[in-house]
Amino acid sequence: MALGQIYTTGTVTVTNGSATVTGAGVIWNDVINGDTLQVGTTQAFILSVDPGLTVITLKAPWAGTTAAGAAYMLQKINAAGVIYSVATTPNPDIGNNGDYALRTNSPAWTLWLKVGGVWVLQGDLREPHGVQQNVAWNTSMEVRQIPTDFLTNNVARNIVDGWEGMFKHATASFWSTQTAASREFPQCCYFSNAANFSAPASGDFVKFRHKIEGYRIAHWGWGGDSGLMPGGVASPIVVAFRYYNQLGPGTIFAKLSNADQSRCYYHEFAIVNNWNYVAFNVPPDTAGTWNKSNGVGLTFEIFADGKETAPVVALDAWGTFNKVQTLNATSNLFNTAGNAFAITGVFISAGTQLPLVSDLPKLMRPYNEELAICQRYFYNGIPPLQGVVSGTGGNALGRMNCLHPVPMRVAPAVLLTSPISVYDGSTATTIATITNNFSTTALLEIDAVSTLSTLIVGRSIGTYQSAGNLEVSARM
Repeated sequence: MALGQIYTTGTVTVTNGSATVTGAGVIWNDVINGDTLQVGTTQAFILSVDPGLTVITLKAPWAGTTAAGAAYMLQKINAAGVIYSVATTPNPDIGNNGDYALRTNSPAWTLWLKVGGVWVLQGDLREPHGVQQNVAWNTSMEVRQIPTDFLTNNVARNIVDGWEGMFKHATASFWSTQTAASREFPQCCYFSNAANFSAPASGDFVKFRHKIEGYRIAHWGWGGDSGLMPGGVASPIVVAFRYYNQLGPGTIFAKLSNADQSRCYYHEFAIVNNWNYVAFNVPPDTAGTWNKSNGVGLTFEIFADGKETAPVVALDAWGTFNKVQTLNATSNLFNTAGNAFAITGVFISAGTQLPLVSDLPKLMRPYNEELAICQRYFYNGIPPLQGVVSGTGGNALGRMNCLHPVPMRVAPAVLLTSPISVYDGSTATTIATITNNFSTTALLEIDAVSTLSTLIVGRSIGTYQSAGNLEVSARM
C-alpha cells in the first residue's frame, strides 16, 4: 500500500485484552511495524504480521470491545524520515535526505522524497486516506474476464467485471462491449441500441449498474452507525465519473441506493454529444439500513433512459421512492437506433472535496490491483486442479482442488462451460461434468466425471492448459 493509504478488505476479529487480531478475507502483504488498525472508534498500533499474512500482533493488548467479523480500517503510516506537509512543490531549503514531503490539498495527494539535497517527485498516491478511498471497483473498466454482446430484456449482464448493463422495453434491442475510451482512460463500459427504445411504458429503462459490498462502505457510518470516520459522525461522499453520449444533448441521472432500495438518492445532470465530466456531493443517510458485511452495501446506477407515470420530484436528497425516471430526465434519448453511451473513471469516496477532471485518472488503481479485487467475485479459465481417480469405472475424479487466486467474497458457484483437460500420467481426457462442489472462500474443490473411463483408480490427476473453461462466481 502507498503511504497514507487505507485498507478495508475482509473483516477482523479482535478480543479485549489480547494483542492478536485475526483477519478473514484479508490480503495484508505489506503491513509493517508502526501501521495502525482501527475497529469502531478504537485505534491501535501494529507490531507485526504473521507469515501467512492473516494474523496481526498489536504493540499493546486491544483496549476496545471484543468483536468478531468486524469492519476495520488499516492505514499505512510508517515510513522512514520526517514527513513535511506542503501545499505545492516543497521548498528546497527544508528537509534532509530521506525525508518526505506530502501535498494533501487535493484528492490526488503527491509525494516527494529528498535525495542528494533535491526533492524528487515520487508520484501521486492512489487512495491516500480514508476520506479519499475509492469504494467502487474496476472503475477504469479495464478488467473484462468474460465477454457479453446482445442483452436480454430485463436481465442484467456484466459488460466488464462489476459493471452491468440492463434495459427493460418490449421491442428495443441493446448490445454492449468494452472499448477504447480516451487518452486518460484506455477502456470504457459501452452500451448501444440496435432497435429503437420508442414509446416506453412506465417502468421501462436503460441503465448501468454497479454493486458495492457493505464492508467497503462500513467506515462511512451510514444508517445510524457512527462508523470509523473522524469525529465518530456519518460521512458525506463525493461521486465523480466520465460519461459519453453519442447523440445528446439531454438530461439523465445517477441513482444511489441501499441493498433493498428502500433508501434512494437521485442526482440529475445535463449531457452533451461527447465525453462529459460529472461530479457531485452526496450527504450521509442516517435513517436507512445499510449492509456493512459482504452483501450488497451500495448500488450505484446511471439511467440513460427511463419512463415513470409519476417521476421522482425530490432530487439531491435521500428518500424512499424507488423509480426509474426523475422529473427533468429525458425519456427518449434512445428513440433513434445507434445511439450509444459509455462510462469510465468512476470515483466514489467519503469526503466533500470534488476531484478535478485532471485528477480523476490519478485516483484509479492499477490493473493488477483491480484484477485481484475482481477475482474476489469471479474468475474463469483452467485452474490448476489436483485430485485423485477414485471409485470404480476409471472416470470418477475425487476432490479436485486448488487455492483461489485471491480469497472470494463467499463460497462460489462453479460452472463448467466447456470440458477442461486433465491428465493422470498416462491418459489425457477431459472433465465432462461436475458432480459436487465443496468450494470455500479460500479453496476451489470439486468432484467430477471424466469423458474417458480408462483412467487408473488411485492415481493422481490434474488439469493442464489446453482446452475448456470453468467459471467460478461469487458475484452479488
